[in-house]
Amino acid sequence: MKIILAALVSLFACRAAQAQFSGKLTYRIVNPTSTLTMVYYQNGNNARVDARSVSNTDTTQVVNVQDTLLFDLAAHKTTHLQYKTGMAYIMPNTGAMAQQVAAATNSTVTVQTIGAETVNGYACTHYQMLGKTGSYVSKREIWVTASLGTPGIQVAGGYLYWTPEFVQETKLLAAGGAGVVVKSLVNMPGLMTTMDLIAVDTNPPNGSLFAVPSRYTLVDRSQMTIPAH
Repeated sequence: MKIILAALVSLFACRAAQAQFSGKLTYRIVNPTSTLTMVYYQNGNNARVDARSVSNTDTTQVVNVQDTLLFDLAAHKTTHLQYKTGMAYIMPNTGAMAQQVAAATNSTVTVQTIGAETVNGYACTHYQMLGKTGSYVSKREIWVTASLGTPGIQVAGGYLYWTPEFVQETKLLAAGGAGVVVKSLVNMPGLMTTMDLIAVDTNPPNGSLFAVPSRYTLVDRSQMTIPAH
């Protein structure tokens, strides 16, 4: 228990050593037939992610739209705005449930520091993350900059956002990876994708971005857990 507490204290100290990020980050992933754009906003303990994919041959054609996610970083909760149904589901951060899945499937994550590199114009540290579940192995290359401050959530890849509860986030922070992800490259069997940070706005976002619009019906499922096997 003392070792775990010491590790947590170290992680929080790492975050505290840097200024908190405030503003807007825009990411892009170009796939063979579509382009995914993800926009992350943060102001204090409030964060938001919008994401949608458009066709590469006709950018007016929307291929997929993710439900808007509103994060309460202090309460460790995420509100999913389902624009098609008009429902707003308050859920525990998915990282908390991901921990349960990792434990049940005996999954492991390791992070190795590769070194300092300049990527997309930012001074970064390059990390390599290996995930293993049974015989399945995935590899993710991550470049993180400390020059923009520390966000409460790290945008890690396509529709993938690591809250502090994710084991991947815990391992990355323990390796010194607190900061903004500038680039992420995923290499796994049958799949290789690259995500790039393409725009940064450090002006504090308007508070209305983090509020649930009145047309949504709130449903609180924040106590949801994964049934024990």
